[in-house]
Order: sequence, then structure tokens, then C-alpha cells
Amino acid sequence: PESYIPLTTYDAVNLLAYAMKKVKITGDPAKLVKERQAIRDVIESTDRYDKQLSGRKGAYMSFSPTNHEGWNVDFPILIRYEKVDGMIKKVPLK
Repeated sequence: PESYIPLTTYDAVNLLAYAMKKVKITGDPAKLVKERQAIRDVIESTDRYDKQLSGRKGAYMSFSPTNHEGWNVDFPILIRYEKVDGMIKKVPLK
């Protein structure tokens, strides 16, 4: 069955990794609260994040303190993979 959940999960993990790199997470337990707040601040100030997004071409995510949805489109395009001639291939949805 088709689902957008794997796509948005992939995008969320990439966005989190982007924010963690930008904040330069140390892993120091004494800095945990401050680093989590810094990650939130980076994500909330992200405008037109389009690195490694799955789904619709030209899609991007923008966030703010009041916008936590992020997508510039209604929903990403769903993608289905099927076994065709012994190979796994991307199949467009009808």
C-alpha cells in the first residue's frame, strides 16, 4: 500500500540531521537542554529547506515558531515500488 509516512519520515530525519550539524551537537549531557533548544530554533528559522527532499519536484519545507507543518505543497507525491522483470522499479501512481 502507498503511504506518505516513509517519505515524510525520511525528510524529517534529514532536516533533523541538518539542524544538528548546524548547531554542532556535542553529546555532552550538561548541554542537552541548550542544544535541544538550539535545534528547535534552527528548524523554526528554516526557510525553503529543499536538501534531499523526497516527493514532489520543487517541494521545500519552511518553518517558523507558529508553522510546524513545513510543506509548501498539500502533500508529497506518493511513490510506489514494484518488482518488474525481476527488478525493483519506481512505478508512478495512477
